[in-house]
Amino acid sequence: MLLDPLFQPLEAINERVGALLRDLRRQPSKPGTRVMAPGDPEKAEMSDRAAHGIPIDPVTWLTLQDLAGRHGLKAPTAIGGPASPPTAD
Repeated sequence: MLLDPLFQPLEAINERVGALLRDLRRQPSKPGTRVMAPGDPEKAEMSDRAAHGIPIDPVTWLTLQDLAGRHGLKAPTAIGGPASPPTAD
């Protein structure tokens, strides 16, 4: 859909786009899923990470701990999951 803002006030465009997104999200989907608009997965992930932290793989975790130790800094503390992240074997 192409909307030319020269022929409509910005409020009208925002309302039309909002209506399009609401309609899109109401479409049927497979059980256990929902139809998402661009940006929806990212917003959901941002909320989850704000609540539960950002997952860090074991290699990166060990690298952060090593760097902190080499520079006399306290290593980051895990806020969820296992008390100590698994080692990279």
